[in-house]
Amino acid sequence: MKIRRSTFSDWTILQKLNQKLFDLEFNNYDSSIDPGWPTSPAGITYYQDAVSNKTKAAFLAEIDETAVGYIIISYDSSRHDESYRNKVREAEIENMYVESNFRDRGIGRELVSQAEQWSQKCGATHIQVISSYTNNSASDFYESIGFDTYNITHEKKLL
Repeated sequence: MKIRRSTFSDWTILQKLNQKLFDLEFNNYDSSIDPGWPTSPAGITYYQDAVSNKTKAAFLAEIDETAVGYIIISYDSSRHDESYRNKVREAEIENMYVESNFRDRGIGRELVSQAEQWSQKCGATHIQVISSYTNNSASDFYESIGFDTYNITHEKKLL
């Protein structure tokens, strides 16, 4: 397995893997998301930005030169000037996906490790990720690599 930083030419690979994440989320956890977003103009701009904006990084996991997973991380030091938390500079895992037949091989752990290293170099002191409340496998994974539950978001649908 090889983990490498994504380049601009990789944005379509990120898009295809993220489409699988969107499909998984839509079908199992959150039917309110738009499964067509990854191929929308906003989605395309997002992937291109993830590989070209200095406040973001994307990493690909490859086996035999085939992408089997990815992670997109962001850190914007300017947004921490307004934080209500003292001495906390958070990077955020925006999304991550590993192909189901390649899970439980340490790929997710390595992707997060790369994101952590990048975040520390940028000056982050913490890293956060949001996952669907009912996605127990994601929660279990993040807890197994040292993440603690910090916030819980509550949402109410208005009629």
